Amino acid sequence: MVRVVFNQAPFRALNPAPVPHHGSEDVGVVVPTRDRPDRLARCLAALASARDELEFQVYVCDSSHPDGAAEVVRICDEYPFVELVTHSRVGAAAARNVGTERCREELVVTVDDDVYVDSAAIRELLAVYNEHVGIRVVAGTVDWGSWESRPLVMRSIGYPRAADPGEDAEVLISALLLYPRALGIGWPWNERLWPYDDFFASHLWRLAGAKLISSGGARARHDREHSRYTPAHAADHIYTNLFDAVLADPSARRLLAFETIGFAAYAKQWLRSPGALLRLAWAWLRGHVAFARDFRALRRASRTARAAADVG
Repeated sequence: MVRVVFNQAPFRALNPAPVPHHGSEDVGVVVPTRDRPDRLARCLAALASARDELEFQVYVCDSSHPDGAAEVVRICDEYPFVELVTHSRVGAAAARNVGTERCREELVVTVDDDVYVDSAAIRELLAVYNEHVGIRVVAGTVDWGSWESRPLVMRSIGYPRAADPGEDAEVLISALLLYPRALGIGWPWNERLWPYDDFFASHLWRLAGAKLISSGGARARHDREHSRYTPAHAADHIYTNLFDAVLADPSARRLLAFETIGFAAYAKQWLRSPGALLRLAWAWLRGHVAFARDFRALRRASRTARAAADVG
């Protein structure tokens, strides 16, 4: 069941530490999963093939209900390179934080449990990472059937567009993503959010000095069954856009556009019934309330990120 999470702190902790600028060959793969053993099995089979190109450890971070947990154990036991990490936190962002904390390698690759990597995908992510210097995050290309994930640039109405060739990316999609473990430990995934947690992390990590890079050679395909967004997800959307326009890249003009044109663009998707529009308005309000409640924590995170970028 899809849920929007506003009942816990946005960050478990902030532990800023120097983020390595050098290259590395030390990679761990984190796979968040919950109650989807069939997809997890296909995900791990694809990762097993990818290990023929580059050896890596896999950390499966599972929060499945008890009646499905035994099947996850059985699946993971088939692969000696898999370490199963069980936890009770809610959401993919929380699972990625759990995996980042447990990971012993210098670099973390997150792969969604419904994403099936090509055999060269992890090796290609690492190769692109090592072609660059400084703090950087590298995303692969995921085929969703009707579209492919691309590096994104935010528009003034709060929705992204694909970055043009040579244009710096502002947002990367988390389905297939490599980042330094120290970056994820210092500025964790926001456990309030699903979806748009990758949008939020992109804004925060850019504040910390990270360059967002795309790897066209690191490819994967998404499962043909997709999660569907609902009006309730507008809460996550406006929360993330408020962080962007108020703290990450302050702009009164963009904030006004988010609140007016952005709301209208969201409403256009849900004008199927008066009830849907009411649910959208309620979610929009919830997003504002959550942002106001988290404001001090978010401001502290953005300030520490800026300070780290200035030192770097």
